[in-house]
Amino acid sequence: QAELNIITDLMRNDLTKINLSPARVVHRRYPLHVPGLVHQFSVVETDLAKNNTLKDIILSIFPGGSITGAPKKNVMKLIKEIEKYSRGFYCGSTIFLYQHLKTASINIRSAEIDFLQDEIMYGSGGGITLGSEARAEYDEVLAKLKSFLLLLS
Repeated sequence: QAELNIITDLMRNDLTKINLSPARVVHRRYPLHVPGLVHQFSVVETDLAKNNTLKDIILSIFPGGSITGAPKKNVMKLIKEIEKYSRGFYCGSTIFLYQHLKTASINIRSAEIDFLQDEIMYGSGGGITLGSEARAEYDEVLAKLKSFLLLLS
């Protein structure tokens, strides 16, 4: 619950930055049925001004709070110092712009498939809070992997 509350608050803050219109939590702790996992999410929304651009939105919400943690700027700095690789597409989203069609899937990608190399890369992690237990967080990562593999079988 603590992890979800932190991420929800990060998204509320990020959405508020788009045009300084306070973001609202519309639904808190909705369940999403995923094989082998208890997964919950919240719905956060804000009003957009007519002059907001896709660039404004992307710069305000990326990278996602579920990837960075809090405080976002400090954690991003630490990630850059500690990790020796780029998270690349794994942490990206899909935005499709074609003629008058504009749609997006603003979520955190967890798998990258390279059909030319016959490879799949799956990334998973867990949120750490003051109340976290290391073994439970590791078990969560393994449960996410197992759930993902169930989808492929």
